[in-house]
Amino acid sequence: MQEFIRFFKNPNSTKRVKGVTSFFFYSLFFLIFYVCISFLIGALFKSLNFLFIIKQPVSLKITTLSLFRIMIITPILEEFLFRSFLYPQKKHISFFIFSLTFFLLNYFFFDYFLIKILLSFIFCFLFQLSSFQINYNWYSKNNRSIVYFSSIIFGLVHITNYQLTQTIIYMSPLFFTPKILSGFSLAFIRIKYGLVYSILLHSAYNAIPILLTFFL
Repeated sequence: MQEFIRFFKNPNSTKRVKGVTSFFFYSLFFLIFYVCISFLIGALFKSLNFLFIIKQPVSLKITTLSLFRIMIITPILEEFLFRSFLYPQKKHISFFIFSLTFFLLNYFFFDYFLIKILLSFIFCFLFQLSSFQINYNWYSKNNRSIVYFSSIIFGLVHITNYQLTQTIIYMSPLFFTPKILSGFSLAFIRIKYGLVYSILLHSAYNAIPILLTFFL
């Protein structure tokens, strides 16, 4: 785990590698750590009688469509949005544009899935045709800030899992700690192994509450 600690201090220290053995090791560690810290924080809130403000998405009926959305669609779109650009290439910025367009359309306008996908592809395609050039020197100087910003925002956007109250605001550092830490772990995997691997780990994170509905 020394490499992850070095990454936390300086993301530029992490080198791209190929291979799945170490990926599975890191993923297993991150998943176990995520479950443990989530249980600890959950037990703390339960003892303080704060659970009444938490929505219970795991109590929803699990369908084939919801599984497809949770395990495939959401990990892909969120990794495109929060981590595709961590390895700066124009095609990765295009992934970010695609996902950002999709989420903005989904939040502000309408709920026609195929139309949102089509419009997102159009914006992505137009960006690819543009003359945009990546400033690699700027990126290298600000890489740490970019990783920190994307990981923290990733944790904070999951506020939609909670009813927004004063208690949530006051206790937000604890509420969002597991998600923020998972954001850093996904950023580490994305930079070290690639976008496909961070999507796989993200899918595994999303599987945890589903598995809990069957075994708890």
